[in-house]
Amino acid sequence: MTEETKLETNKVCIEQDPSPDDPPAFAFIGVKGVMAWPEDKNGKEGYAVVYPSGYQSWCPKEEFEKYNVLAEAPVMAPMKHGNRLIRDSRHTLVNCVDEPGAGGACHKYMVQYGHNDRNGQACCLIEFQKGPIHEAGVNGMQIEDLLSICIDRLAGFQSGSYPCLENANALNACIAAKGFLDKRTADRQRRNVEGKSQA
Repeated sequence: MTEETKLETNKVCIEQDPSPDDPPAFAFIGVKGVMAWPEDKNGKEGYAVVYPSGYQSWCPKEEFEKYNVLAEAPVMAPMKHGNRLIRDSRHTLVNCVDEPGAGGACHKYMVQYGHNDRNGQACCLIEFQKGPIHEAGVNGMQIEDLLSICIDRLAGFQSGSYPCLENANALNACIAAKGFLDKRTADRQRRNVEGKSQA
């Protein structure tokens, strides 16, 4: 069966008694894979939803769970249109999937792998802390956490069979970056502004 035939099969053309001034309306049956995560909005439980095109929306919890089931291996097309593509390598795509917060930085990043030959299977959602901890609670990871992962991985490579100068330089850069951020945190703690909306 061709793709055109599949699409035509999924289309249910039942006109919906439109008024004379309205264009014809039809009913459709749609099947699509999406990525979603719980996210409250205006005090209501729901899900933030990212479609294969990159379009992002929000859906109430009851409505979303009524029409969607959890996939064992969620598959999406690369999100090159919409949101913000920040890395496109031969094997991975990294998209920023939310808007900057009050501090100017974004919080959610989607990493996809195999987009050239496996239709972009989602690998993981990286979610950073949004808002000061004393005001918003702990709701995500810190940059220092991600740097710690990179440091551990690079150190592992350097202790393996194929150490190299480039990995050593990258390792030192990650250690230095984490050191600067740790110093900033210590300074904020000393001034009693850590976890607060204060400079």
